[in-house]
Amino acid sequence: MNLIPDTSLLYQVAIFLGIFFALRKLMFQPIQRLLEERDRRTVHAQHEAEDLIKAAHADRAHYEEAVRERRLEMAREAEAARRAAIEESNRQITEARAAIARELAAHRAAIAAQVEQARRALAAQAESIAAEMLERVTQGRRR
Repeated sequence: MNLIPDTSLLYQVAIFLGIFFALRKLMFQPIQRLLEERDRRTVHAQHEAEDLIKAAHADRAHYEEAVRERRLEMAREAEAARRAAIEESNRQITEARAAIARELAAHRAAIAAQVEQARRALAAQAESIAAEMLERVTQGRRR
């Protein structure tokens, strides 16, 4: 048994180291750079996606707030329009009632005038009938 290494072992170590450094320079380092670049882009894209998601959530919250505000504003406008319509309706009802009251008062006055005129005419007729009856009764006694 020979415990002293022979030169073939040195050649094998030199070939191994030469192939190792060549592979490292030609394959391992470019692949490592490629993997690091891919990882960097993936992490960067993931951070961008997270930022976009946060921005989307913020935009959605802003949109929902704007929609809520617009709905409240529309409800206030509808309530104001409803109140205005009620006030206009009440005003028209008040005007109609006043017009009806004036017309009713005019008709009552006309009817009262007609009643008074009829009373006078009837009173005059009653007096003439009474005078005629008195005359007939008095003529009937004279005979």
